[in-house]
Amino acid sequence: MKTNQITQKGFNAGYLIEKHLPQLSKVLSKGFQDSKHPYVEGFVAGCQEMAKERSQNKSRFLDRLKSGFGSPKPPSKTKDRDREMDIDI
Repeated sequence: MKTNQITQKGFNAGYLIEKHLPQLSKVLSKGFQDSKHPYVEGFVAGCQEMAKERSQNKSRFLDRLKSGFGSPKPPSKTKDRDREMDIDI
């Protein structure tokens, strides 16, 4: 296998493990710190990429909340029409 393919496999593995089992990826990354193997370099890069995407998604979500995403809308006039009717009994 070429070095590029090995790095890519490591990146994909690191990305997926960080996505689904972030605690495990942290433990594995600490164990890989001294290695310069292409797979390990890809693994660490994949973990870092997923962590970066996760933090960006959180900040985007918070920005939406701050800008009024999901704020209540004023009641429509059709709903109020039924309340204004007088009923004679």
